[in-house]
Amino acid sequence: MPTKRKADKGQGRKKTASEREERKFKVAMLALEKTAQERMLTAKDPCSVGVKMAQEIRKLAERIESEVESATASATEAAYSGYDIIGVGVSVS
Repeated sequence: MPTKRKADKGQGRKKTASEREERKFKVAMLALEKTAQERMLTAKDPCSVGVKMAQEIRKLAERIESEVESATASATEAAYSGYDIIGVGVSVS
């Protein structure tokens, strides 16, 4: 005689805060891409609009990189940094 199994009611692993934040970030990136595509499709001059959007995205990326560099430098006491290299010095107390 077959037996019935109870349905799994939320017994799975709960997502950590970092996983939720990562998912939110991915959703936001997809939304940005979709918005950009829609804006280019409805623009009178899609090329010009696309170039302007790309410039704004690059500016945002540069601000994020700058923030990361400043946070990294203060955390590791970096002696110097360049576009493609960061010199790191770690202090021991």
